[in-house]
Amino acid sequence: MREFAPLQSRKLFRVGLTVGIALALGFAGWNSERPQTTRAATQVRISRAEFGSLIDRLSEPEGYFDTDNFISNETSYLHVIPILQERASPGGVYFGVGPDQNFSYIVHSEPSLAIIADIRRQNMLQHLLFKVLIESAQDRYDFLCTLFSRDCQELPSEAGFGEMLFHVRMSGSDPVLFERNLEEVQRALVEDYALSLSDQDLAQIEHVYRTFFREALNLRFSSFGRPSSRYPTLWDLILETDREGQFQNYLSDQARFDYREQGEKSAP
Repeated sequence: MREFAPLQSRKLFRVGLTVGIALALGFAGWNSERPQTTRAATQVRISRAEFGSLIDRLSEPEGYFDTDNFISNETSYLHVIPILQERASPGGVYFGVGPDQNFSYIVHSEPSLAIIADIRRQNMLQHLLFKVLIESAQDRYDFLCTLFSRDCQELPSEAGFGEMLFHVRMSGSDPVLFERNLEEVQRALVEDYALSLSDQDLAQIEHVYRTFFREALNLRFSSFGRPSSRYPTLWDLILETDREGQFQNYLSDQARFDYREQGEKSAP
């Protein structure tokens, strides 16, 4: 297992994760002109202690849901990217809901603060898992290999996007590596971020992480009592394009994935 890098402030993940809340945010009108970024938005800073406090104050206990919303079920989620690039001014506030489709919207809108809300606590815990894995990843290939706990071989320098995903898919799963990665994720959240996570929360994080380990790029949105084959796989979603046929997922280009590193390194 590679060593997890020290946690740093990454711009992509200066995120307040909340469950079952509604926030009243003053957004600029959605018109044909790019709105001006407010001074207040560009000066937003959230410390590690404030991050944990927001989770504690704004989150609710888990409820019952008849779906496991690990990934999106919408193949058209990237069709809006060209409009988003045209109309969203960098430096504002991003407010989203649901799983990992938010990361692609964040890297294309370049906010100073991103807030992801969802009615289920498991979604918040999943984003905490992603937070640790993305912050510690050397690059997007390393992130995917660690997300799935795959024994990935060195990627050829000339490998393209599709070839990178193929290498991940063909790499063997490693149960020992998974257990080590899980232990490090849970340690980082409890010790480095000092989050107040219960034993049930830690068990839910294990459930989410083990699902990504078991299903990897074949993972689908699941709805209990209905066939999952109707939904796209994670492989399909990552390879989705905008209406012009351009890859726009946050993993489709290393420069997009590295947007996480554009935050101030000195921030807590």
